[in-house]
Amino acid sequence: MAIVVGIKKTTKFQKQPSDNLLMPALWWALLLYGLLGAWSYLLILGVIPRFRVYYSSLLSTTVKYTLMKTLLMLCLIALITGCNSDTPQRKAEKLINRYLENNLKDPDSYECMDMGKIGIVTPMSKALVETVKRATDGEFPTDSINSKLEQIKAMFENKGINPYDTLAWEISHRYRAKNSYGGYAITNCTYHFNKDISDIISVETK
Repeated sequence: MAIVVGIKKTTKFQKQPSDNLLMPALWWALLLYGLLGAWSYLLILGVIPRFRVYYSSLLSTTVKYTLMKTLLMLCLIALITGCNSDTPQRKAEKLINRYLENNLKDPDSYECMDMGKIGIVTPMSKALVETVKRATDGEFPTDSINSKLEQIKAMFENKGINPYDTLAWEISHRYRAKNSYGGYAITNCTYHFNKDISDIISVETK
């Protein structure tokens, strides 16, 4: 059941068809078939000179037509595969979908109000949040934030830690749904995902 992002009306969850592992294998098989067909087409046309003598006499309208169809199929497969590939955003939204379906008191009452863009959590992004918080609390002047971050970056590098390595992913979400009393409540939360976006590791409700 899919979450409809940005539409302020009740949406029902739907099963995610992309969980079927046969589809990627099928696309790869068709892609390989198209590549082989395109290679043969180039050989017969004499694009690769060393094969021109051997294959030029074999050309016929039927062969050209068949191989052209193969080449067009290759282009179509590449287009379809690209359009259906899971982006980090889509993978995250599917996990949110499942989480809400399993945890909401009334999943059918769900209304998506806002779905943020997924962001990468790195050692430096975590350091930035903490540093800004400390400056806001008055531990040090706000105009020294940049210098503090440079010090933290140098510390990571001295320890052999990539300051911009992907630790996790996160996305903010605002939705409306019925609570235990049957009334609607608006919830603002941030979901945290593991490195490969295969699971939700924590949910922070604000």
